[in-house]
Amino acid sequence: MMQYLYARGLAVRPGTEFGARGERHIRFSFAPAVGVIEAGVALFRAALAELQAG
Repeated sequence: MMQYLYARGLAVRPGTEFGARGERHIRFSFAPAVGVIEAGVALFRAALAELQAG
């Protein structure tokens, strides 16, 4: 999943970087400017829609 998102312009990290309870989760950063976050959320939504479409 991480490679799939990265290929679409999103850099995410595995949730396991927070420990074993992060298994099957991904990390997002909300540190950048609001516009950057909004663009990232749009990319993420598009990637999910693409996955759902099959």
